[in-house]
Amino acid sequence: MITEKKIEEELIKAGINTNVFIIKNGIQTSISGGLLNIKEPYPTVIPVYIDFLKNEEFESINTKEILVRMLTVKEAKGTANDVLISEYHKYPEEGIYRFYRWAIGNAFTVIITLKDEDDIISIVSDKNNGTSRQMFVQALKAIKSIRVENTLIDLLNDSDVIGHAIYALGRLKSQKAKAKIKLFLDNKSAYLRREAQKALKKIG
Repeated sequence: MITEKKIEEELIKAGINTNVFIIKNGIQTSISGGLLNIKEPYPTVIPVYIDFLKNEEFESINTKEILVRMLTVKEAKGTANDVLISEYHKYPEEGIYRFYRWAIGNAFTVIITLKDEDDIISIVSDKNNGTSRQMFVQALKAIKSIRVENTLIDLLNDSDVIGHAIYALGRLKSQKAKAKIKLFLDNKSAYLRREAQKALKKIG
């Protein structure tokens, strides 16, 4: 569990006084109550958080997750993408690392670009990446391509990400997936039935 006390301890371990401003790369950021609070416009401060991740100044994976969530903003789009993909591949799909990887996928629901297509398809197509793929799958709703559509249809057979694949196909208004999505209307899972209903409504 991520607690304010644990984050504060990790920040102190990194040599950062939680009661003062720090200056990194010429950019001011304050730390208050164990959390990083932005004192500069997002586009200016984004490189600070990226630098923290790249240089691994924080040993705790929980602290790194906080930084990833701070990069889950539109201002980080196209800037944080490569670093976050690299972070995803650094850790195994086990224990707390799974949640960290999931948070990285969640960031891509906000920052995904067309250039990320190959990386994300590679991630979601690898079953060894387990449930941490879920938000990457959902993020693919923003890329309209035949390859993405076919990948999402294939994922309708993957129990770890079915609901997210249905969601993304609905947002893409995939006529090609319509018949397969209809099969989930009678699924024993209420969640999948709801997702199928919503997707089919969008597809029309």
